[in-house]
Amino acid sequence: MYEYEDDEFEGAGATAVAPKMQPGATRSLTSKFREFRSEKMDSYNTDINKLVIRLEKLMSGISTDAVKRKAHEQAVVSWLDDSLVNLCPSCGCSFNITRRKHHCRLCGAITCNSCSHSLSIADALKLSSKKPSEEILQMNLPDFRVCAPCSERLEHRRQKVEGKTARPIICQFYDKLQQLQSDADALLKDYLKMHSSLCSGESIYDLREAKTTRLYLVQLAEKIEQTSKSILILGTKSNEESAPRGRSLRLQQSIRMSASNFIRDKLMCLPSLPTEMELQTMRQRLQSGISSRLNQAGGSKSARVMQGAGWGTYTTSSAVVETDDPILQQINLVRGYIEQAMEAGRRDEVCSLQENLKLLESAYEQQQNHSV
Repeated sequence: MYEYEDDEFEGAGATAVAPKMQPGATRSLTSKFREFRSEKMDSYNTDINKLVIRLEKLMSGISTDAVKRKAHEQAVVSWLDDSLVNLCPSCGCSFNITRRKHHCRLCGAITCNSCSHSLSIADALKLSSKKPSEEILQMNLPDFRVCAPCSERLEHRRQKVEGKTARPIICQFYDKLQQLQSDADALLKDYLKMHSSLCSGESIYDLREAKTTRLYLVQLAEKIEQTSKSILILGTKSNEESAPRGRSLRLQQSIRMSASNFIRDKLMCLPSLPTEMELQTMRQRLQSGISSRLNQAGGSKSARVMQGAGWGTYTTSSAVVETDDPILQQINLVRGYIEQAMEAGRRDEVCSLQENLKLLESAYEQQQNHSV
């Protein structure tokens, strides 16, 4: 019977006070839940270990012959009798001529083709704790057929194995950042060679290719910027307990600062490329200087001058001098080698030959100055 503060109601509009409730008995079920969960997890892990052991046994004596392989699989795992199963336990469909029965190689259960899964030899080797033999690696073996529950347990095992061997996410981001910076360094070296060659009036490189290389460098700078930002904010959007602190936070900030300095020092100060008109002017000036030096050399030695094929991509004709002077002979040979290397697309050889040509021309000029 409820107890009220007022024994009697005063009028029809009087309101009753809520009854005084006493809390009942309480009991915590956390311990029972943990005990039940522990038993389930132990049973689940035991089943997974049994499947892995059976899988290792199947792999140990596997054969390429279909009859021997089937006998070996039935020796490892006893198959369920076909007459005992009329319906697929997974989908409930009846077996017939078009829907055949298939046995799981790990538990021996019967399932239909749609409800079964294929386990490749490569995936089976990853799940096994034993090192595979060379014979198994060289064999061309078909996949194992497994049921859905066994496939689910093996997938759980695979995720646990990969979780133990997987690198932390910050290491993966850092590896990507290092690769981007390495690519940028290599591409920057090529770009500086192109810039120096084009500004010297040489025709080793194409201006359009140099512009494309510059664009790639800009794109690499953007990727480095985005990757370093991802490292900086890694873990900051989660709850406060897992947020980076102390050394971890300082490490992320240092990586971000290093990437920013890399972009500022190497990729933000790229030298500008000449325009088409400037490039043509520099090439004409270079060609005129080479022709005048060769004509002067031919006149001083009474050499005979012939018109030969052009040695540059943008050069239509150039002077080829026939003389008894060994330095001029070397110059003519090197220029011929440059033509062949440029036609073959061997740019490294072209650059090396260009350097040799400059040294020979410098040596010839010094020889002419001493003779005068």
